[in-house]
Amino acid sequence: MTTVTVGSSRCPSIRSVDSILRSLVSRGGFSLLEATISIVVSLLILHMAFRALGTERRMFLAIESRGAFLETLRVTRAVVGREVRGGGSVAPVPDSGGDSLAVRGYRGWAQLCPVPSRPGEVVVSRVGLRAPNPDKDSVLIPTLGGVAVVPLLRVVSETVGCGSMGVPERWTLGLSAVPDSGIARYFERGSLHIVNEALRYRRGAGGRQPLTPAVLHAGGSGLGTDASGAVHLRLGMRAVEDTALMMVWEWSTWPKVRR
Repeated sequence: MTTVTVGSSRCPSIRSVDSILRSLVSRGGFSLLEATISIVVSLLILHMAFRALGTERRMFLAIESRGAFLETLRVTRAVVGREVRGGGSVAPVPDSGGDSLAVRGYRGWAQLCPVPSRPGEVVVSRVGLRAPNPDKDSVLIPTLGGVAVVPLLRVVSETVGCGSMGVPERWTLGLSAVPDSGIARYFERGSLHIVNEALRYRRGAGGRQPLTPAVLHAGGSGLGTDASGAVHLRLGMRAVEDTALMMVWEWSTWPKVRR
């Protein structure tokens, strides 16, 4: 081995170190070709793993979107069916573009009780989806001339009503001569809208509150009535990652609804 002397020390020359490294590489290391092949194979494995992950993600999103659409389908049909079949009058909202329906949403009924009361008051036994609210409800009540829609001014609890069912209450109505027998119904005015990819409900002049997740296709969904008064509902499912129309469900199961 060739050496050089530095002071009193002896060390290998640069050429000798290079030959030693080459010998080590040839005996136990990797060649440049082998290293390149290993890197390429590793990159291919990573690429396939990311593709598989992307496919799994798209499948998950598709299943989740379909589940949300089916839930929207169920809720929309139940809500629209309840409002229409509940006996309320319906009509398309003017200038809505065929995606809205004005409804009279009945929330309960009450039996009028023959209990002495002051003018404008009546004792009732009430049954309904919720308690009556004077801030947003009106009352459909029988009169001598037929039926009348009157404002509900005040509701207080009573100890005794009539019949075996219902919550006893005393109502103050915007009507001087209130009958003491018959059935009254209380309702709120609102509208159903299919807008911004969801079914929304608007009470009075308030904001449109979403009832379903935003999964509907804007151009493939609609809600309205035809010339005969039949209610038509059409729901389109939006694709997961774009605006394509994937699926459409249609109903026309409420014909000749009173408007």
